[in-house]
Amino acid sequence: MTKISYASMLSALIASAYCVGSASAQNVRWKPEGIAANGTGCQLGENTALILAGDQMQIIFWNMGIYLPANSGLPLAQRKACTVALGAEISGGYYAKGIKQSLRYGGIKSANASAAIAGQSTFFGLPLKPLTVNLENGTPFNEVSAVVESEDGFLASDPSPAMWCLAGFNPSGLLTARVVTQGSRDSDAEDLLLSSHLYDLKYTATMLWDKCPM
Repeated sequence: MTKISYASMLSALIASAYCVGSASAQNVRWKPEGIAANGTGCQLGENTALILAGDQMQIIFWNMGIYLPANSGLPLAQRKACTVALGAEISGGYYAKGIKQSLRYGGIKSANASAAIAGQSTFFGLPLKPLTVNLENGTPFNEVSAVVESEDGFLASDPSPAMWCLAGFNPSGLLTARVVTQGSRDSDAEDLLLSSHLYDLKYTATMLWDKCPM
């Protein structure tokens, strides 16, 4: 796929998704104009897309995968990383009672290869549960779409979430997500294709809100 077709696809995805998000009631206003993406596996507008829909955000990666097909002459190991920071503004009188996260991936791995995906995020400085995928040596893997999920729950009485309910709290902050993919194989005879080519890597975060106690 050429860079021109990538750009067209990303523009269409972002425009349609953002319109859907804008039309629905939500307690977070995302700020895509200031998004930053840095790392060896991501470049906004070419191989990384942001989709916003109400209280949900999704990052789609096209270049974060491990691509080491059998008999390719490529190295036996590969690693990629990306950190994305997206601005957010919270409606007054609400706090995040929960945050759901997911990583969707797919690929093909022969038995004598191993791979892993690790995701670590923060929201307004609060660390969220890590997302991890471990595909161990000794077991083949062949899935078009697999997912790992987590959910963080917060109480308004907890010190960190309670900050959103303070009268002088700054409603603007960041959601940051760092994703790392890595893999290795015993020899060039092994296949290791993790979230590459036909298998996208997608990170999703969904905000769950509640009103601040009176």
